[in-house]
Amino acid sequence: MRIVRFFEKITVINNNDSTPFFGRCFAILVFFFCSYQSFAQLPVPNFTATPSTGCSPLTVQFTDQSTGSPSFWNWDLGNGQLSTLQNPATTYIIPGNYTITLVVRNAAGINSITKTDFIVVNPSPSADFSANITTACIPATIQFTDLTIPNAGTITNWNWDFGDGGTSTQQNPTHQYTATGFYSVTLRVTSSTGCLSAITRGNYIRIVSGVTPNFSFTIPVSCIAPFIVNFTDLTSGPGTLSYQWDFGNGSNSTVASPTASYATSGTYNVQLTVSSQYGCSGTFQKSIVIGSSSTTFNNPDTVCIGTQVNFQNGSSPSPVSSIWDFGNGKRSTKINDTSSYPITGTYVVKLVNTYAGCKDSLSKNIFVKPNPTVDFTAPNVIACKAPFTVNFQDISPDAVSWQWDFGDGGTSTLQNPSHTYTTTGQFAVSLLITDSKGCRNTTTKSSFVRIIPPGVTISNAPAGGCVPFNFSPVASVNAIDGVASYFWDFGDGFTSTLPAPNHTYIAVGNYTLSLTITTNGGCTASVVLTNGVRVGSPIIPNFSAAPLGGCASDTIYFTDLSATPVDAWSWDFGDGGTSNVQNPRHVYKDSGFFSITLIAYNNGCGQSITRNQYIHILPPIAHFTYAINCSNKRQVLFTNDSKTNPAYGPITYLWQFGDPGNNTSNALNPTFTYPSLNSYTVRLTVTNGSCSNTFTQVINLTSDVADFSVNKINICRYEEFTATAININPANITKYEWSFDGSPFTNIGPVARGYFAATGPHMIALAITDVNGCTDTLFRNAAVIVSGPTANFSSSITGGCINSTATFTDLSTTIVAINKWTWNFGDGQTQVFNTPPFTHQYRDTGVFFVKLTVEDLAGLSQTHPKSAAAMAIFMFSLAGLPPL
Repeated sequence: MRIVRFFEKITVINNNDSTPFFGRCFAILVFFFCSYQSFAQLPVPNFTATPSTGCSPLTVQFTDQSTGSPSFWNWDLGNGQLSTLQNPATTYIIPGNYTITLVVRNAAGINSITKTDFIVVNPSPSADFSANITTACIPATIQFTDLTIPNAGTITNWNWDFGDGGTSTQQNPTHQYTATGFYSVTLRVTSSTGCLSAITRGNYIRIVSGVTPNFSFTIPVSCIAPFIVNFTDLTSGPGTLSYQWDFGNGSNSTVASPTASYATSGTYNVQLTVSSQYGCSGTFQKSIVIGSSSTTFNNPDTVCIGTQVNFQNGSSPSPVSSIWDFGNGKRSTKINDTSSYPITGTYVVKLVNTYAGCKDSLSKNIFVKPNPTVDFTAPNVIACKAPFTVNFQDISPDAVSWQWDFGDGGTSTLQNPSHTYTTTGQFAVSLLITDSKGCRNTTTKSSFVRIIPPGVTISNAPAGGCVPFNFSPVASVNAIDGVASYFWDFGDGFTSTLPAPNHTYIAVGNYTLSLTITTNGGCTASVVLTNGVRVGSPIIPNFSAAPLGGCASDTIYFTDLSATPVDAWSWDFGDGGTSNVQNPRHVYKDSGFFSITLIAYNNGCGQSITRNQYIHILPPIAHFTYAINCSNKRQVLFTNDSKTNPAYGPITYLWQFGDPGNNTSNALNPTFTYPSLNSYTVRLTVTNGSCSNTFTQVINLTSDVADFSVNKINICRYEEFTATAININPANITKYEWSFDGSPFTNIGPVARGYFAATGPHMIALAITDVNGCTDTLFRNAAVIVSGPTANFSSSITGGCINSTATFTDLSTTIVAINKWTWNFGDGQTQVFNTPPFTHQYRDTGVFFVKLTVEDLAGLSQTHPKSAAAMAIFMFSLAGLPPL
């Protein structure tokens, strides 16, 4: 019983412990079993297994065959699995030989049996295969190759299922597919050990229908050979395609979408053969018709400036529409039209005709010749009296007709006319000619004919002086035809015929001076000056003044004391002041000593007297300047720059600021704050000893604030805007300075014009300076906003099957309406839309990058407001499968 309890204890421990039971305790069990035999009949262990040999994975059922009525069983199944069942089962995954041990127990004790390599597990083969091609055109014969690894023994049996109902038992069979589609292929193999293996590859074989060639082409835009035709491949087919073009003109190409050149018009059969890498091919043929047109126009090769030129469209056949560019900045859409040229030079005239199937153009040079040279002359065009006949001579180099206008109402069509003028005056003569090319030109010569009577004056008379008086008269003569002779009469019995004589008067008196001239044309003119020359005897000048000194505000009285007779006076007061009265008075505006000069005249004979430092004017002389405090424009800083001298007595100042409160100050340089901004009359009275002087000045206190308006806030790039200063009194401002986007301030004036190239908000600043030197500045950050569209879009698909159609939705943002959408669909196709919807069909597989360019209405005059956006479109051969 002790042995049984020990066995039970060991069994319990073994059931709770992860350590294998027989690995630790087998020797102990054998010991107790042998000891127990001496007391009772031990069990005799035995077992069978079904099956005992097989392929991995192998499931084996064990059957206990022990005798001695065991009540407990402990199995070690050799694969790491233990069991206490009487008849356990297990699966062997790993191929190999397995040793099985069974320990049984009854009331007499325990016993065990071990069967070495009792279970034999053979490895299963690893089925595998390949095909020479997996994608092919119908019908397609595919060669399959067995790639099975036996692992043990050899492969003795193959069973193929080709997915289309076809089968084979060959090791490396071939199979022909006769229908399009995707096919799954299965291979089952059996090895010489009796083991099986199978593999299935889903959609392993793809059978496609073949190549369908197709193409499109663009009719040549030019109607004159060589004709360039662009071909676009529209073929559908699997895999990589190769192309063979026959353009019907003896040339060919292997490019997918080639360009061909045709030397003559006509009908051509174009053939395209396309082959796929999968062995299929196809051929497609299409006829193209290339027509020809002749574009020409008629016009003179040389024309005159300003002449209307007639341009006749002589093209054949008649064009559907025409566009003329006359080379002078003017265009026309008429079939025939006219134009003129205001400037000489060579111009290129271009005509673009649109025919039923093409466009063609022709350019010609037209020379606009200069105006013909026109000129004329005449041997004698000046006279001093009428009637006067002028003989005109045309000297134009290429004139065939003439039209004269003589300026007095007379005309002529002769080449070299004569014309008689019946009145005096200055006459403009015009000549209009026509040259041999039919060009006309005119010239006008102002005052070409001048019929002017003579005139004469004596520029330095009347004159006078003291006896004896030497006089040289100066004649001022206006004689268009020149002076032939002079005759002077000096009035004292003497004459002269010199142009510039010299004469001495030896007696006191008044003399009549005369001059008569005779011109080369026989005209005369005279001038007579009664008392033209006055000759007197010298007198003794003298004067007095009272007072001889005083303040700057005092009046000084001057008295003539000259000996008689005196008939004229000339005073100089020494401070710039003068007078011609006999006894003048004068108020000095400066202090100091002043010299006085008097010239006294007797019948033109003048004598002078000067008294140096004769008048003494005492200070003060009041004066001041001022400056405005720009931080407080009501505050004025006065600077006293009056002339004073303390030697003449105490100095005091009285400021009257002119404000409503009648405020005053006695400071030398006061500062005064006015109650409001206005104009004020300021007086400074300065007292220096016994003299006082007052200076008055008006000051204007302003408070103008910088402000401006812009004619347009939202503009396009490069569109001009106007900024204008507002709410400002121009009389108060000396300077307007502008800054744009932080540029240096520039004195432009009250109105500034400009433009911006970049989109977005732009800063404008205005700085003003007033009459008092104060400045004020306004910065406006978003004064102008330059707008343009921002492109954006979405697509109904971002992936799909070949031949799918994508619908695009414009998500662009703009201020000005968009009127043009240019789509680049990424597959070589570009299309311009003026309105939605936007759709495109993709005829090939691949990844396509789509780009949108939008242009708003402002783009009609501005080429800059454009923006672009892009996205990717993925197109597959079939839904869910990657592209080939």
